Amino acid sequence: MALATGLILKEPESLKLIIHESATGEIPVIIAGCREDFVSLVQALTKRNEPHPIPDSMGATMVSGFNNWDRIRQYRASWEANQTEPVSESDWQGEFKRLIPQKHLYQDRLIILSRGNYSAVSAGDMGMDESTWHSLSLIIRLSHECTHYFTRRLFGSMRNNLLDELIADYQGIVAANGGRYRADWFLRFVGLESFPDYRPGGRLENYRGEPPLSEGAFKILQGLVKDAADNLQGFNLTHQQELATGDRGVKLLMALTYLTLEELADRQHNWLELTWQEMIG
Repeated sequence: MALATGLILKEPESLKLIIHESATGEIPVIIAGCREDFVSLVQALTKRNEPHPIPDSMGATMVSGFNNWDRIRQYRASWEANQTEPVSESDWQGEFKRLIPQKHLYQDRLIILSRGNYSAVSAGDMGMDESTWHSLSLIIRLSHECTHYFTRRLFGSMRNNLLDELIADYQGIVAANGGRYRADWFLRFVGLESFPDYRPGGRLENYRGEPPLSEGAFKILQGLVKDAADNLQGFNLTHQQELATGDRGVKLLMALTYLTLEELADRQHNWLELTWQEMIG
């Protein structure tokens, strides 16, 4: 097709591909050189190349079920080489139908990252210079998405809800901050840095649901998020040295997935401590 020019990127020379070793295995990561290229890649690989709006607060995404036609061609070449008789196109079509249900043989999962400010929070608001904040933003994004990958591999699902975002941001923040969790960082990311006031445009409004929560319910949600972040910071501070040893960090991640947001926010009962002790017991 004369009009099929392929995906045009603004800074193709800055595009980077790495194979990241996560807690649950290797995963390909595409790092865009600029915001425009990140948006183009997300639209191309997750929105059928349609100009679907991408929120400014979104700087990473997991692509699942990507049909890799190069892997399909390699499979066909290997299959044809192992046949004792010449094969026809109809023979291949029959084999292709048998291949389709075996998605692990031809579908890929990968992460797309941008290099910009995490959650659209400026370096000035974080009290850092641009270079430092961009470097830390990339670390947070990668750890955040690998946490979603972990839950997908462990539980067979990757939920797009507020609790999972809290857990994923926890992993990102401790990775970028030498093992220490900063509740104030997370609250700024979601628009609650001036709690009880909420900053419009923060990530929290991405999780109001459909139909969206009423203003009253949204206010209650803000309080739960604040308490959950504070409780998580207290737990991290108490167990910081312990969490840096062996597989304790992974076990904490597993413990967090057993809790609800309400349980994590409970200031009277330390459900996280109880679940953690059961996990390591």
